[in-house]
Amino acid sequence: MKEKLSVKIFNLVRTKSISEAFLILAVSIIIGLSANGFRAEGGVPYNVDWYKVIANQKQSQFASSNISTISVNAAMAFDELSEAIFLDARTQDEFKQGHIPNAKLFPPEIAEELLDALARGEQYKSPDGVVYSELLGSLEKGQVYIAYCSGLICNKAEKIAQMLTEAGYNTLLMPAGLDGWLANGGKMLEAQRN
Repeated sequence: MKEKLSVKIFNLVRTKSISEAFLILAVSIIIGLSANGFRAEGGVPYNVDWYKVIANQKQSQFASSNISTISVNAAMAFDELSEAIFLDARTQDEFKQGHIPNAKLFPPEIAEELLDALARGEQYKSPDGVVYSELLGSLEKGQVYIAYCSGLICNKAEKIAQMLTEAGYNTLLMPAGLDGWLANGGKMLEAQRN
């Protein structure tokens, strides 16, 4: 079966276009890297610790709010002295897979109802059947609480910290979350395997 001339021309042009595109891309990368190296400021560092960049952005974001933040190292010091209770804002399944020792499950989806129930001295049972007031115990105004979730991109702990702070509880936000805790050598209680 003969291939039509128009199909042959199309395939030739497409192949040539792809080759030219790769050549243009390679030349652009080389020029960009060369120009970057000759900048007076020394160029853009290629080994940026993006985790620290994001953490610093998060810290400055909370500077203008009423949420107080705490670094992982400071949170570890509180933990060593047993001076704080950690509030895990992740889901129940994530909590079961592993969490910071001394942490209590406190998902933001039920936080408002839970706080209301605790204020009335009642137990709160979530729609999924978990009695959170038994898991959490009672919240005390003089106690220090450290809210966290999975890491820098998770904002669930921010909601808890905001709610508890507005309700008059001593609450700190650990923006680095469980990821930052583990990256700094923190311990984690893992799920029991049968």
